[in-house]
Amino acid sequence: MEKLKQKILSAAAKHKVDADIYIEENKRIEISANDRAIDKVAQADSFGIGIRVFKGSKMGFGFTTIKDESGVEKFVDRVMDSIYIEGFDGYSMEPQFKVEDMNISDKGFENVTMDKRKKRALDIEAAVTSADPRVKYARDTTCIDQKIQIHYLNTKGASYKYGKTYSYFFTTAIASDNGEDTAVDVMEGDMAWDKIDALPAGFDAGKRAAALLNGSAVKSGAYSLIIPPYVACEFLQVISPMFSGASLRKGKTLLKGFEKGDAIGMGFLNIIDDATMGHRAGSFPVDGEGVKAQAKHLIKAGKFNSFFYDKISAAHYKIKSTGNGVRSAYKSIPEAGVSNFYMEQSAQKTEDILKKEKGIYVNSMMGLHMTDTVSGNFSLGINGWIFDAGEKKQAVKEVLITGNIMNFLANIYAAGNDLKFYFSFGAPTIVVKDIMLAGK
Repeated sequence: MEKLKQKILSAAAKHKVDADIYIEENKRIEISANDRAIDKVAQADSFGIGIRVFKGSKMGFGFTTIKDESGVEKFVDRVMDSIYIEGFDGYSMEPQFKVEDMNISDKGFENVTMDKRKKRALDIEAAVTSADPRVKYARDTTCIDQKIQIHYLNTKGASYKYGKTYSYFFTTAIASDNGEDTAVDVMEGDMAWDKIDALPAGFDAGKRAAALLNGSAVKSGAYSLIIPPYVACEFLQVISPMFSGASLRKGKTLLKGFEKGDAIGMGFLNIIDDATMGHRAGSFPVDGEGVKAQAKHLIKAGKFNSFFYDKISAAHYKIKSTGNGVRSAYKSIPEAGVSNFYMEQSAQKTEDILKKEKGIYVNSMMGLHMTDTVSGNFSLGINGWIFDAGEKKQAVKEVLITGNIMNFLANIYAAGNDLKFYFSFGAPTIVVKDIMLAGK
C-alpha cells in the first residue's frame, strides 16, 4: 500500500500540481433474518482511491478501484484532463500534524465469529416477538458490521492512516389486533460489537408496537411533546444542514443573517459538532481535506455560536476550516458535513423531568425529511401516547403537528441526562412546549 501511495504522489508531482489522495479499504458483513431463519449472509471487501489535483483556480477529480501500480500514471493523467472545476483560488494543502489515538476501532472485531453474528440476528428477532402476544413478527432483522481503513496524504507532506469500526442492527416490529397493524422501527449501533444492547432494544420495539394498537386522535390544540433520544436524533439530522457553511454560502439556510450571540433557545441548549470524541461513529483524527479534527459549539447556552465549514466555504468568508470537510466515500469530493452532531444533555435526571410532564410522548415523526430548512416550516404526522406524570396512557395516532424549526428550538424547555447516539447524531430526551397539534 505504501508503494502505491507514493507512486500516485510521484505521478502528480511530475505535473507540478498540488494534489491529495484519499484511499478507503472497507470490510462489510451483513446478516438478515426472517421467520426465525437466516435468509441472507453477505461479506464484501472493497477498495477505492480518490485523487484531487489543483492548478491555478481549478480542480480536477477522479477515482479508481485499481490497485495495480502499473496503471497509476494513466490514472493521474486522466485526472489531469479533468481540471475544469472553478472556484479554488488560493486553495492549499494542509501540512502534517500529530494525530492522537481516538479509540474508534474495535480491537475485537475480527474475533466475532459468523455464528455469533447469525445468533445475534435470530436472538433479536426472538426478543421482538416475545414482547407481547400481539407482536406477530419482526421484519427484516438485519445486522451490519463494518471495518474501514482510511489513508490520506498530500503533496505538502501530510500522511495519515486510521481505522474505524461500527456495528449496528435494525428491524421492524409488527403487531396486530382486531384487523389493525402497527409497525415500529428500531436501530442500535456502537463502535464495539459487544457493546450493543441488542436484545433489550428488540424487546422494547415489540412492546412499543403492541402499545400503539387501538390508538386514536386527540383533540386539536397546543401540547407539550416528550421526545425520546431516537426521535430527537432524527430531528437533529434534519436541521444539521442549517449550520453548514456551504448552505450559508448558497443562501439555503434559515440561519442566514444570524450573528454570534443571537438568541435561539433556553440557556441549557447546546448543540455541538465534535469529531474528536472517542468511541463515536462520526469521529476522525483528520477530515477529508487533511484538516485536524475539531470540536465546536454551534449553539452555546441557547445562543447561536457558529456554522461548520470545509475549506472552500471557509475561504469564501476568509476564515479557517472547522475540520468539517467530509467525504461520504472515495468516489466523492469533500463537502461541509457533520462529524458527531449532538444536543448536550443536562444535569436534570430524565425520570425526574418525566414525573412532572403531561402531553404527548412521541414514538415517531413522519415526514421529517420533507422539512424545509430554508423557511423552517414543517408539517409532520406523529404517533405515540398520551403521557401524564411519568406514565404512557392511551395510544395516539392520526394527528398532525405544524410549526417552525426556530419556534421548536425556542420551545425546548427541558432536556434529560440520557444522551444517546444513533450513528453520527446524539440527543437526550427533550420536552417541547406549545406545539400545535391537529387532531379531532
